[in-house]
Amino acid sequence: MKKIILASLVLLGACGKQAAIIKAPSLTFQKRTFSGFSVDVQNKKFEEEARDITVLTYPTAADVENFEFSPTAERVASWEDMQAQLSDRYRSQMSSQLPLSMPADNKVAEIVAWINTGGEVRDNKFRVRIPLLGEKELNLKRIAVEDIKYRPAIEQALSEFSCFYKARPARGQKWDCRTLADADYKRLKKPSDCLEMDGFAFVYPSAEVETQYQAVKQTCNQNQDALNVSTRPLMDRNDQIDLDVQVASNTRDAAKSVVLDILESLEKVTGQIFVSAASSQDKKLDCPGDNAGEKCVSKLKFGEKNQTIEELVVYADFGVYSAEKMQTQEYSLANGRIRDLKFYTDKDSVKMLEFVMVTDLLSIKAKLSMTVQDDLQLRFVGETDVTYKNGSKRRGVMKFEFNEVKAK
Repeated sequence: MKKIILASLVLLGACGKQAAIIKAPSLTFQKRTFSGFSVDVQNKKFEEEARDITVLTYPTAADVENFEFSPTAERVASWEDMQAQLSDRYRSQMSSQLPLSMPADNKVAEIVAWINTGGEVRDNKFRVRIPLLGEKELNLKRIAVEDIKYRPAIEQALSEFSCFYKARPARGQKWDCRTLADADYKRLKKPSDCLEMDGFAFVYPSAEVETQYQAVKQTCNQNQDALNVSTRPLMDRNDQIDLDVQVASNTRDAAKSVVLDILESLEKVTGQIFVSAASSQDKKLDCPGDNAGEKCVSKLKFGEKNQTIEELVVYADFGVYSAEKMQTQEYSLANGRIRDLKFYTDKDSVKMLEFVMVTDLLSIKAKLSMTVQDDLQLRFVGETDVTYKNGSKRRGVMKFEFNEVKAK
């Protein structure tokens, strides 16, 4: 069993220390190095609301003796998406089927491997988002520059194009317009863009006024066309970026769904808790108590220069999946369900966060390492010791993720 616990540490690569790796071909993802907490980070700002939270418990051999598994029908697509991210060699040695006849130790190893792989896929797909969103932000700035160049002339033309009308036209018909108000044509309509000008049919009081209106319309169209030519490639690229980010997000969701599929199935068999639903920006849950129906997001608040932690609040559901799910509950320093919090620098100069979370059915002792990276931003990742009410013990993993507040 010891080798299985060590194998689980591959998920904890962000801890800043060497970890044993399961005996399976490595994923093709680029390995990262972590610098931990540095002086420069003291001046960084982070969102208080958690981007994502993971709280998982690893099963023991005894838990899986009578457990068999194959992907549930509603999650087959998630398994296919997840497996498509793996190299052929890695995928060939990862089984999504756990037959009853498989030795218990092997089942545990497979479950741990899928949990680890799910974590790597999620991290990898989050990394994909960073350069894409950076490119989109740059494109938006370029679009804004072009807009400043042409927008004043367009707005001026729109302001000079006044349609006084008597009644709204029938669907598909043009507006019957006059350039000046009179007793019948006294309602004013302005075009919202150059294209809408084509929907106005004027009765001009003179050829001079007609020439004036046509010149205004031409000015509007020329500037709008120039703006479109300069910005359309950027806008099209941003549309593609949105699609690519959504695909990456969908794969991140699929990776989580695969892990939930296994652990929730195991909960149904054992009646034990192996996964919790924690409320975060990625998945907002209802607030507990009198605020049920509103959404509460778990949060962490640093003190001055990020040297202390003033507040840690986790909203989570630790209900057993095989029974009726419990409602979200608050775990915080304030209500005593988070205890013995320590935030310190260890001998390897890594910032460490330790605390105990006490739920109705189990307690979790967490020891998490803090890392700050450009691609994954602020994370606390580490091992947990889980003690159930019946006295049984297991190991687990916990991960808190937060977005960095970037300067404008």
